[in-house]
Amino acid sequence: MPKLYNLHVALGLHWYQPYTQKPEILKKIAEESYIPILNSIERNCLGTINCDIAASLIFQLASGAPEVLERFRKLKDHGKISLVNTAAYHPILPLVPSEYGKRQLEKNKKAYLEHGLIGAKERLSGVFPPEMAYGDILTQIFSKMKYSWTVTDDLPFNIFYKKPTPATFIASVNGIACLLRSRLWSSEMSFSMPKGDEFAEKLCREFPKQFKDNVYQAYIVLWTDAETFGVHHKSAVGHFLTPFFTAVKKLPMNLESCESLPRLYPTKKIVVPAGSWSSNASDIETAPYNIWKYPKNEWTILWWKLADIILKIDSEYPESRELTGKVLYSCQTWWWSLYKNKDLFLWAVPDLKKALQFGNQEERKTGDDLISRLSDY
Repeated sequence: MPKLYNLHVALGLHWYQPYTQKPEILKKIAEESYIPILNSIERNCLGTINCDIAASLIFQLASGAPEVLERFRKLKDHGKISLVNTAAYHPILPLVPSEYGKRQLEKNKKAYLEHGLIGAKERLSGVFPPEMAYGDILTQIFSKMKYSWTVTDDLPFNIFYKKPTPATFIASVNGIACLLRSRLWSSEMSFSMPKGDEFAEKLCREFPKQFKDNVYQAYIVLWTDAETFGVHHKSAVGHFLTPFFTAVKKLPMNLESCESLPRLYPTKKIVVPAGSWSSNASDIETAPYNIWKYPKNEWTILWWKLADIILKIDSEYPESRELTGKVLYSCQTWWWSLYKNKDLFLWAVPDLKKALQFGNQEERKTGDDLISRLSDY
């Protein structure tokens, strides 16, 4: 069997809650997931963990669980966390106008700065697009904003090329390095939840089988929601994270920041298909963002008609943006598509109605009618 001498693992955690989250739920999440994760990173991790934190969560942590942000600052200063930018309020970036998306990234970076997570002259090199929803248009935006890399799921790539995910080079689009998160290994980590040391050993054992010859170094990207460890799986920090960190120290693998990978591996200009970390094979052939905007899902179509009005108001009335920038978070259509649950939408309704007040009479009337239809659906 081919031998792999060094495996670079870019492990990423996505930290996000909608801005409408209930304070008591946020406190529970902080106690069950955020603090135990940070404790494990501090005590057991030899290497760097990649973390993106949405401003919608930062603002809530600042008032409801400030110790989480303090721990973040400490771990980042010690090189154990590498911060990645993301959209402040979690819209699906390929489905909103470029300027709207740009403002989301700027607002998130500002939140990092205002809460002491980055310095005034510090540069963020990469972007985690919410839901890993990727399209080539994003690389144009990121390039203009001087970012150098982004990340998306590898399943669309695997289906499009009928090949394994690149492990010795990095895909490049419009000058942006596009890291491809392993759906296979990330899903095993997130949903099967094996013991962390056994997962690390299996990764070292199985990953080299894709190569024909011995390989000096290769990389893999793993990424999941931070709430996976604690909220979704109650004992997952002790069952997975801590033993995984411990095993890494003994195996031919290193925990790397994503920004270091383009320095370690060559880039190659190739097509990266549109998709998300929720895409399946049929999505890729029809509409890559089906969970959020599906042509045969009437509720999501109505929601996007409302969203289009909000986006028009956002573009025409800058004074509306404190509201219009918040209310299009992706959970609303995600929860409806998967569970026929309107709660996340209903939580946003008061601010949606306030945002509509910046529009003209027709926009206000049409928007209110759409809110009623969506609420009563």
